Amino acid sequence: MANKAVEKRDNTEVGRVDPADEPSANWGWHGEFPRTTRIGGVVAIIVMLLMLWFTRDHLWIARVWIWISIVAVALSLIIDYRKRKVSWRR
Repeated sequence: MANKAVEKRDNTEVGRVDPADEPSANWGWHGEFPRTTRIGGVVAIIVMLLMLWFTRDHLWIARVWIWISIVAVALSLIIDYRKRKVSWRR
């Protein structure tokens, strides 16, 4: 029968990655670049806005897709910001 007690881990194990699960941890690199990703998102939005501003000869459908892309990237940045803001509560 399964035990209903919850096993608690100490804080030293939280950051440890098992190389069997993720082989990149075996050779020393493991992780993401969250700050670079956020900066890249902002730069992408600026570049797309500049595309809309400086190129007037696009078809209307191209402009619609650029606006959809801007909104998608902005929403993903907002969601990422909200997750970072409340991640310590979870």
